[in-house]
Amino acid sequence: MNGKPIYYWDTCVFIDWLMSSNSSRTPEEMNGISGIAQLIDKNKAILVASSIIRIEILACTLSDEAQEKLTQWFKRKNFQEIAVDKRIASLAHDIRNFYQQDKQNAINIKTPDAIHLATAIHYQVNQFHTFDGQRKRGLLRLSGNVAGHNLMICNPQVPNLTPKKLPPVDETSG
Repeated sequence: MNGKPIYYWDTCVFIDWLMSSNSSRTPEEMNGISGIAQLIDKNKAILVASSIIRIEILACTLSDEAQEKLTQWFKRKNFQEIAVDKRIASLAHDIRNFYQQDKQNAINIKTPDAIHLATAIHYQVNQFHTFDGQRKRGLLRLSGNVAGHNLMICNPQVPNLTPKKLPPVDETSG
């Protein structure tokens, strides 16, 4: 996808972004969200999300301004809304099944979370952003290995886009 970083926002990140003035997130967490949003606004990154966010984000909880903000993002070319198809549903099933197989240490992955994870894995995003880590068995603890799939899960954070400086060339050696 054009060599741009691809991010995935869990529904909780969308809600905090849309309700920023009423969010319970720390200033650092909000800076992470706004930094990624700025990358999206400047067309320097791609944002992927499952279409189930349309179900999870209730319009009645949003201001008119927030509703319009979300509507405009759905129209962006670098915002990819992904429908739940057979491939996503099958992978979401496999994720839930994987974590339930070990009855003694089972992790209960809820269906919406499994769909979000499956979508992110299928579309090979660079980072899956969530705040679902406050609970003992939150999604953040799965980072790096989601049912055998490599997926980086983290809080939204702005990557360092400053080019690395190369060391000076020693023109005397040769």
